[in-house]
Amino acid sequence: ANDLRRSAGSFEAGDIDQAAAKRAAETYRDALAAWQAVPDSCEVRRTLSGRARLLFALGDYARAQESARTALETACDRGGDPSVSAYAAEAERTLGASLAYLGDRLGAIAAQRRALSLYRRTGDERFQGVVLGNLVSNYAETGQKGKAFDAATEALKLAQATGDGPGVVFGRERLASVLMGRGEYSRALDVFAQTFDDLRRTPYPMVENMAWSDLGNLYRELGESEQALSAYRKSEAAAAANKEPPAVAEALVNQGDAALDAGRIDAAAGLYEQALHLGSAGGFAREQAHGLRGLG
Repeated sequence: ANDLRRSAGSFEAGDIDQAAAKRAAETYRDALAAWQAVPDSCEVRRTLSGRARLLFALGDYARAQESARTALETACDRGGDPSVSAYAAEAERTLGASLAYLGDRLGAIAAQRRALSLYRRTGDERFQGVVLGNLVSNYAETGQKGKAFDAATEALKLAQATGDGPGVVFGRERLASVLMGRGEYSRALDVFAQTFDDLRRTPYPMVENMAWSDLGNLYRELGESEQALSAYRKSEAAAAANKEPPAVAEALVNQGDAALDAGRIDAAAGLYEQALHLGSAGGFAREQAHGLRGLG
């Protein structure tokens, strides 16, 4: 089941092979029933965690967090086997990411901090960097700018030390975002430029979406509504290419905001309606709220 899930792709990897994803879902169901019958609680936890990753990759964040929680509630003791911590770390990472998309930033931070502690225990530096990068967004969204800067700096250093190309792209984008939040616009623009250089060498659609979105936010703060609109359109394109409906909805809301800045009221209303429709169809609470806020 895990092999099928990996062949289907993941949130980190990009596109999802829907046929492989369907087979993986069926195999997870059968594997879960088999391990419950044995019973082997550790394999039950591993299966639930893998299924949570699959659901997350498919954008089913409510069921992903449910599967991750069930995995974490499943007792597992193998006498110090490091794989036990690895299973738990994966489940906490998935739980945190799912909660962030569902709008629970504080719950996401708590889960991601637990995941980070577990990855430090297992020595997995790559996923330490991934979790730190995710924490940057959640710290920033909850006004914890100092913690966001520290997490971004550590994520980038980890990726550079381990030669993790995608991790460097991710870490640098997170650092640019934090610098923008601190009002260091010149430094932020320089780091964004480095990020896009990195992306040309190491394509990473998820981070490309984030980078264009954050750059658009920076241009809005500078009062450059046309440049912001252009960046947000590129963000939408990257999110669509990576099959991330919540990110597409967010890009539409951002375009609506920039259109309002430029005095294009009718265009803004249309963009908000598109975002609201997409958010309602997918159950994305944050994007629904932002779409309604724009229409209001």
